[in-house]
Amino acid sequence: MTKCDYCGEDVDDDDIIDGLCEDCDSLHVWCTVCKESMHEDNADRHRHLFYDDENGQWLGVGGPDMADHHYEQMKQSLFTVLDKTGLARHLALTIKRGEMGFDRFHFQGTIMGYTSIWCSLRNADVIDPYDGKPDLLFCGERFTDGLTDEMEEEMAYGVNWLIGLENNETTPDANRRTLGWIAEYLNSMQVIC
Repeated sequence: MTKCDYCGEDVDDDDIIDGLCEDCDSLHVWCTVCKESMHEDNADRHRHLFYDDENGQWLGVGGPDMADHHYEQMKQSLFTVLDKTGLARHLALTIKRGEMGFDRFHFQGTIMGYTSIWCSLRNADVIDPYDGKPDLLFCGERFTDGLTDEMEEEMAYGVNWLIGLENNETTPDANRRTLGWIAEYLNSMQVIC
């Protein structure tokens, strides 16, 4: 008999999966970035993961259920975000510099028919002489109106993906993938990246 790490129940050794009984294991989600398992109640607030209600899967930068068609869905959603915000170049610079973090990009949901996207991106090459911090490239909210529920959902996937990005040591594969998507987007807009 072995004790489950989560609920403390004694179960047969054959019924333990990574220290968890079968019931507790079904309620835990693995983050591929953090390399740890967490209860699904906590995973829903974890920056690398978000739950796709439509398909019942955990997606995002650290999503254990990510497959090729999910990456395509993230890319198309990101294209919608870039269309609505005009932040493609700023995001590319921030990702290249390894400055993505939780404080950089937020999705505030629907407010009176408007979807609010807040972004704070800094130019590390230019130091502000007044506060000694990198100069702001962009800071503020972008509002978009006239979005259908479907478009808002598509934007949510892209924003959730961006929220999961971190520095180039923590999320290097996702950062490279996102830079490739942004380059593809800019090329499709006939803009030289």
